[in-house]
Amino acid sequence: MSTYGALKTRVADELNRSDLTSQIETAIQRAIEFYARERFDFNEGRSTATTVADNQYVAFPDGLRVIDEVLVTVGSTSYPMRRIEFDEMEIWHGATLTVGQPLDYAVRKRQFRIYPTPNQAYTLTITGIYDEPALSTDDDTNDWCTDLAQDVIVARAKYTISRDILMDREGMEHAKIAEMESLRKLRDESDSLTNDEKVDAGW
Repeated sequence: MSTYGALKTRVADELNRSDLTSQIETAIQRAIEFYARERFDFNEGRSTATTVADNQYVAFPDGLRVIDEVLVTVGSTSYPMRRIEFDEMEIWHGATLTVGQPLDYAVRKRQFRIYPTPNQAYTLTITGIYDEPALSTDDDTNDWCTDLAQDVIVARAKYTISRDILMDREGMEHAKIAEMESLRKLRDESDSLTNDEKVDAGW
């Protein structure tokens, strides 16, 4: 696995520019953000959140991008919760407080709204697409720095710099071709994924 510093050096070398340090950093971060919601083998994950008695709302876990499934644990068993539209949830809650084991959820402003209102603390397990650990220092690393994913991020960063900083149409076109080729390879590598149902978490 490579590092953030190596990623920046590679972009600079392939652009043959040593004077774009901050622009390269920004372009890499924008490239990662650009692909953050797309499903690959390395960015699927799960996290947990805990309900609070008499509180309908639960904040999203950090880094959640796309929701595949929400499970509620009751005793030692986990049950899938059903997603409904927020307007429907609003009607269900109405003016009367209904409490009990959570059965359904809606999504609004990076929160889950639960029905019925939890009568105690329950553990929710949320599977989906999550952010990779942030890249900040040169020694930092994550799966975007690895093999085919690195090729995609480098090409996307070069495309952005060529388009927005250098105004280099030829460089932009070459970078876009490299990006699409690398992306096809990365997608092929992730073809074994079988999760078809997903909900955009709203970023």
